[in-house]
Amino acid sequence: MKKINRKKKNIGIILFFSILFLILWIAPGISDEEEKISIPGKYAGYSGEIYKEWVRTSEYVTVRDGTKLAVDIYRPAKDGKPVSEPLPLIWTKNSLV
Repeated sequence: MKKINRKKKNIGIILFFSILFLILWIAPGISDEEEKISIPGKYAGYSGEIYKEWVRTSEYVTVRDGTKLAVDIYRPAKDGKPVSEPLPLIWTKNSLV
């Protein structure tokens, strides 16, 4: 009878300290996280800003039928020069009609 009670007590102690360890290990990560917001005009809680400046170039692109379209290209820059690494593209179109 004493051996059974001792085993139950040991299991209880191990369970208690295991739960305590998990709480102390997980809790700091939860409280340090910034709330993630991604809506038009607001972006927070994800990655930080990599480039502090950008440069704009304007060009005409000739399409199949010979029409020339005016295009503004905005690229991130360092020290006033556009970065040369490949980056994702964000396409926006503004219609005058």
